[in-house]
Amino acid sequence: MFNRSTYIAWIRILGLSCMFLLGQDTWSLSCEDSDGDGYGDPASGLCANTEWDCDDGNPSVNPGAPEGPYGDPTCSDSLDNNCDGRPDAQDAECEEAQVAVTIDPAQEAGRLDERYLGFAFDTVQFTNGFWWDWGSSGPQPEPTPDLESPKLRKLASYLAPSRLRIGGTDSDAAYFCPEEGECALPPAYQGVYPDPGKERPGVITHEDIRRIADFAEAIGSRIMFCINVGPGPRNPSTGQWNPDNARQLIQYAKSLPNGDLFDIWEPGNEVNLIWYNFNMPVLLTPEVYASDLATFRTLLNEEAPGDLLACPGSFFVPYRWVNDLNYTLEVMQLARDKVDLVTWHLYATQSDRCPSLFAPNRASKEALFDPSILGMNRFFAWYVLQQAGGLPVWNGESASSQCGGQLGVSDTMLDALWLADWIGIMAEEGSTTLVRQTLLGGDYGMIDPDTLDPRPSLLAYVMYRRTVEGSRLETIVDRSEVKAHGYCSAGMDGSVTTVLSNPSGRLLTVEIALAGTTVVSARQWTLDAGGDLTADRATIEGLMHEPDGTIPDPPGTPVPVDQGKAYAQVGPNAVVFVVLEPADAGLVCQSAP
Repeated sequence: MFNRSTYIAWIRILGLSCMFLLGQDTWSLSCEDSDGDGYGDPASGLCANTEWDCDDGNPSVNPGAPEGPYGDPTCSDSLDNNCDGRPDAQDAECEEAQVAVTIDPAQEAGRLDERYLGFAFDTVQFTNGFWWDWGSSGPQPEPTPDLESPKLRKLASYLAPSRLRIGGTDSDAAYFCPEEGECALPPAYQGVYPDPGKERPGVITHEDIRRIADFAEAIGSRIMFCINVGPGPRNPSTGQWNPDNARQLIQYAKSLPNGDLFDIWEPGNEVNLIWYNFNMPVLLTPEVYASDLATFRTLLNEEAPGDLLACPGSFFVPYRWVNDLNYTLEVMQLARDKVDLVTWHLYATQSDRCPSLFAPNRASKEALFDPSILGMNRFFAWYVLQQAGGLPVWNGESASSQCGGQLGVSDTMLDALWLADWIGIMAEEGSTTLVRQTLLGGDYGMIDPDTLDPRPSLLAYVMYRRTVEGSRLETIVDRSEVKAHGYCSAGMDGSVTTVLSNPSGRLLTVEIALAGTTVVSARQWTLDAGGDLTADRATIEGLMHEPDGTIPDPPGTPVPVDQGKAYAQVGPNAVVFVVLEPADAGLVCQSAP
């Protein structure tokens, strides 16, 4: 076929032949590119790009220019932007992408606790130890968060009622000072790190406990606190755990005027990895840990009757066949009657800081939404639920990337997309609360540690709190296009909320149907950053937070409803929360009479 490219090729050949025969000074061809976009006028000859410019007076029109996706101004400007002969709606790139979602408001597919939005401070943030922030001269002491900050309190209060966890690796190296003020770390608690250069001060004070309690009270949260079962309180000869320091901590916490906010206690953080993190006098086998749980159960019954004991807080090495699922299985077989709540830790991917041994999936958009990785993580959640034997299960520590998070992933809009999807996945697999590591600190903090401005993931949490509660509903969707989860709506009896995460990079029209009933009306709230996945700030309905931390609460945008179905617009790399009013609310989302 004799097309434009063939014609240009012949022109080039003929032009070169003429120059060779006549001499370059006698005659030559040049590129006529009036608009300077690199594509030449049809009458021109030698241009950098061999395709012709169909409008050499407009630099935004040429064969390399974008046209689309659907909803983009290039699809309605009456121009053939990419010079393919098909302007606007005739262009395939401008076709409307439509995804169908069906939610059954009468079929529960998971539960969310009242305080299902959890977040954490790491213990090291109170013990002045070394964490994931490194300076040019090596590790730097982690600063203690300003829990009296009005802005920090305001931002955290948007998540109420919530769950605050104090935990992390250093909880198994921390010593509670039984006296008022500072005190020295006892000899038994010194030298517990295999690498002496990582030694921490490791002391938690009365003031720390008071500040944590006051912060939780101010923001409408309750506290889950991790207790040291590491090498410090263990007999170096027998390995037996000494509960005395744990008893002193619990006694003091419960003596405070707001001490009732401490209501869940965790003996140890990621107990299956304590051997890796510390110089243990004995391997913390399931049998040894089950004995610790029996001791702790007695302690808790004496000092804080009615409080809950959570375990085992295991970390799962993120390989399907190389993990510690059996640890949870054996602990639960030995000590299920001592436990009130089963927690487990899972990070979606690993940051560049993580040791290669524990890092098969480095943080990226592709890894976060990889079906095989998500499937493996779903399997972990399912397995823990089976071993819990009917006890509540929480995803007690999680983030899009571990080891302090991944800069450019865990602090960006990409993290909000992952988090909005992950809450629904965990609810579906039986984990009724998700504790996000962390509220403040590291690259995975939901709040910027320098400015205290909310990152996109915090705004996703806020929108969840405003629009979602109770049950996750049966949801059918093609997840290759959009991530969708249906829930009962917060504070709106009978209404249904759909959370839609769109990492596709193109505008989607999502058709939402309710099984067994029709949609009467709908509104949507969009969380986005102008399509930029790398942005570390985002807006709700185009509105940015105020300098004092006030997060806007706009009325939302009406969603078109046609023949009983809602049609929501979900922009590229955006999260959309759609609240639907059904003609018949069904059973699950109705309040009890």
